[in-house]
Amino acid sequence: MKAPDAVEDLLRERAIAPIDRHFAALMSDLAPDDDPSVALAAALASAATREGHTCLDLAEHAGRDRRTPSPDAWIASLEASPLVRQATSGKPAPLVLARGRRLYLERLFELEKTVAAGVRARCAGPLEAADPHAALIDRHVPAGTAADGPRQAVKIALGGRFCCISGGPGTGKTTIVARILSVLLDAGLVSPGGIALTAPTGKAAARLQQAVRDASERPDVATLEARTIHRWLNASRWSEEPTHLLVVDEASMVDITIMGEVLATLPETARLVLLGDSMQLSSVQPGSVFADLVAAGASGPSPLHSRIVELRHNWRFDAEGGIGRLAEAIRRDDADGVIAALDDPEEPAITRRPLDGAEGFRRLAIRLTDDVYAPQVEGMTSAADEGLDPFSRFAVLCGHRRGAIGSARFNRLVEEGLRERGLARQRDGFYVGRPVIIMRNDPATGLSNGDTGIVVPAEGGARRVLFPQLRDDRGDALRLPPGRLPDHESVFAMTVHRSQGSEYRDVTVVPGGEESPILTRELLYTAVTRARHTVTIHGSEDELRAALARRTRRVSGLFDALTD
Repeated sequence: MKAPDAVEDLLRERAIAPIDRHFAALMSDLAPDDDPSVALAAALASAATREGHTCLDLAEHAGRDRRTPSPDAWIASLEASPLVRQATSGKPAPLVLARGRRLYLERLFELEKTVAAGVRARCAGPLEAADPHAALIDRHVPAGTAADGPRQAVKIALGGRFCCISGGPGTGKTTIVARILSVLLDAGLVSPGGIALTAPTGKAAARLQQAVRDASERPDVATLEARTIHRWLNASRWSEEPTHLLVVDEASMVDITIMGEVLATLPETARLVLLGDSMQLSSVQPGSVFADLVAAGASGPSPLHSRIVELRHNWRFDAEGGIGRLAEAIRRDDADGVIAALDDPEEPAITRRPLDGAEGFRRLAIRLTDDVYAPQVEGMTSAADEGLDPFSRFAVLCGHRRGAIGSARFNRLVEEGLRERGLARQRDGFYVGRPVIIMRNDPATGLSNGDTGIVVPAEGGARRVLFPQLRDDRGDALRLPPGRLPDHESVFAMTVHRSQGSEYRDVTVVPGGEESPILTRELLYTAVTRARHTVTIHGSEDELRAALARRTRRVSGLFDALTD
């Protein structure tokens, strides 16, 4: 199969990937009489999905260089092609043209339509009045609690089938979940067996479960188990008892595909409560569903207008303190405020330090090996206590995974340092103290992509991998033989994307260069808000200003579909 010359040029320039080129070539084979610009648009639409967009904005690419035609000519070619259908047409076609400027792969167009229709259906009709349950609301959420955000959330969850709660870390989102569950149970609107607590990753699910248990005043709420969304989807296919209430935490990490599956699986009469932070990074896969929902809710014409709650009061750290002050400055796009907070000598909780490129990154890895990792590994010479989770106290978060200032190189440097100190043998893949992160979901063990564990000693000189935040069938911290682990890596450092849904006492952030397109305001905000106590950023002022000036933008039609 041969693709048009313009597509081959893009592949040579690494502007697209081989799979995008193959898709364009297939389109050319299916419609050999088409204008070559149709196959070019197909390649660019395919590439856009790998960048997190659900569609291609033709206006952004049309006429940009000699390869792309003018907007009118390009759209005319697409409208004349048998490979393209209009959004209002029901005939099958691999590409969909919507609103005259957005080009979708058909699968993503249908998913976006499913999500929009599912949300609209759950928001149809006015909220039921909460007056009959006023006493229950007063009992579980007293009036005057943090500007009444929690009460508003409970009333929305009580009176309708859709509730979206947005707020930064420490604003009490998971505490509100316990209140919602208690009110709905007391009102007889749900049963414990019909409640599903979920999150995108195993670690986030474990945190949700613990937070609900800590905040609950009811035994039947305290015993609820949280699962990953994938496990809930799989279980729903076989469960005899339907879900009456689905809670999804860390919803900003949920892509358009998973949200489409959730809305298609959840019974129409069930309540759906989404919790997240619209300022955080969006999912790695296509879509920015949660951010689009919150933005639509802020728009008057949207049916979501009365279903969104934004929490502002922070219970974790003082808004005037270091991390709170820094996070709020990032949220406001206040570059001067960010620099002033980091450089304030009276604020020891947040610090900015220079990083001299790749060599400075190497020295940072060596210093942290000496100060943090080697002592921790060396101290783990006996069987681990049940509550052991030393690496949850400190995290290095990198903007990049690969490259000279990426998490993969940091992990190699630390392990080289441990071997030099005799704490890790060259061929010992499971030395005691090694932290690991799971790279894919594994139904056989129940492990999920993103779960983290630590290699610990076991009886008879054996080794086990302890997952402190996960539980086995007896309710104990999960321990597995190393040979049972699915794909995994060492994780002395991780990317900021990987850190979503996690929380650490102290965080070191390495953004990774002012020219990097990955370095955005959302990435910086997500990294900073992983910490409870201290944040140290290794980067220049120019680097931070560049990040604050660069926004994560996902091209999508979901906002329009929810506001028209």
